[in-house]
Amino acid sequence: MGKFVNDVKEFFKFCDENEVEFVDFRFTDLKGTWHHVAYNYKRLPKDFADGIPFDASSVAAWQPIDKSDMMLKPDVGTAFLDPFTADVTIIVICDVYDIYKNELYEKCPRSIAKKAEQFLQTTGLGDTCYFGPENEFFVFDDVKIIDDMNCAMFKVDTEEGHWNSGKNYKDGFNSGHRP
Repeated sequence: MGKFVNDVKEFFKFCDENEVEFVDFRFTDLKGTWHHVAYNYKRLPKDFADGIPFDASSVAAWQPIDKSDMMLKPDVGTAFLDPFTADVTIIVICDVYDIYKNELYEKCPRSIAKKAEQFLQTTGLGDTCYFGPENEFFVFDDVKIIDDMNCAMFKVDTEEGHWNSGKNYKDGFNSGHRP
């Protein structure tokens, strides 16, 4: 955003100054998939900080249909303008709130992280923790794909694969794990 927004009043001022058209409230599921609810800025309730209701029944592994009404609690301090939209859109990351238990939702990664940080502080071992995505990639030495009328298969091979722990390599070295 260019500046830190401390409260909802500052948020609305920033949106007015930047001619925001849409507000995109975002959260993630357990797999890290982004979900969102977008509002036309002119129709956004002024008391949105109290929560934005949404139906979480379509979020995999969350709530059953009869307990799927939940609340998004926007954290306006996370707000930033989306640089990729044609219409000026501000993104706000939210906490998911379980209205049935009257607490942060236990399957929301943000809630889990907040509880982990609180626990860390109670241990006296630290007072700050950092969370981020786990970046993974795979390099394959060989990939075979067959998709015929009578056969469908794929086969990948890489020196790093555990299945190659007994293979003899030209340099004669095989530690069982070849990074």
